[in-house]
Amino acid sequence: LSQAQVDLARGHDGTGKYLSCSPATLRWIAERKPGSLDALMRAPGMGAGHADRFGPAFLKLLQDQ
Repeated sequence: LSQAQVDLARGHDGTGKYLSCSPATLRWIAERKPGSLDALMRAPGMGAGHADRFGPAFLKLLQDQ
């Protein structure tokens, strides 16, 4: 999750805008392994913008584990 977040945070998703998740948010996601965007948005600091940007990649990583 951390590496995916870094890649996306640096704008490698085509937006060119820097946006990141806090370590607490990443830890919450790693511990709870949400299975949907709705569940992911329950993470502290994971609003709609973060979920749109990071959600699909994070959910895929969690699903692939």
